[in-house]
Amino acid sequence: MKKHIKEVFKLEKREIILLKAVVRLLAQQERSSYVIDMLSALVVYDGAECDGSCLLDDIRLFLEEVEITSKGLNINQG
Repeated sequence: MKKHIKEVFKLEKREIILLKAVVRLLAQQERSSYVIDMLSALVVYDGAECDGSCLLDDIRLFLEEVEITSKGLNINQG
């Protein structure tokens, strides 16, 4: 039981890390007077610099880990 609780908190922590990275990425666009290519814009999380494409992949992997598929959410269809 304790292991399960730790896993839940670990997942919540990962959610926060990824959400903060998304906010930082979107804030770059908000501060810019130009349109930024969000998939190539850089953001730092997990102690490394990643682009938006990497962040998108990490979010998809996270969702798969918590058994939410992109097909079920229709996130590939806008």
